[in-house]
Amino acid sequence: SKSLGTAVGGSTNVVMILCGHRHTDDISPIALGASKPMQVRTSAMFKGADQWRRIRLHKDKIEVSATGAPEKVAATVGVGVGR
Repeated sequence: SKSLGTAVGGSTNVVMILCGHRHTDDISPIALGASKPMQVRTSAMFKGADQWRRIRLHKDKIEVSATGAPEKVAATVGVGVGR
């Protein structure tokens, strides 16, 4: 959204955005001004009880699981200095 772009666009410390409302699964970067955080979308619950993701926070990275499969890492995003 335009307001999200304004809020995040000048920030260099936002690395991930968890969002919804499109009823699709996707993990991809999104350009917001000077920032390009990873956008994580997960399908709606009406598609089934397995429409969720595990997000694991580590000192140097964030791991995002595949939808409904916590054992499968679908994306890793670096965080901290020198990411």
